[in-house]
Amino acid sequence: MSMKIVVVKSPKMFRGLLRMLFGIKKEAQ
Repeated sequence: MSMKIVVVKSPKMFRGLLRMLFGIKKEAQ
């Protein structure tokens, strides 16, 4: 629940986190 609320309040931060995660995955591969 808390995660969803944070995403709704700050979508920009959520996008940044996704970019970080994707970047790590790409580097790992």
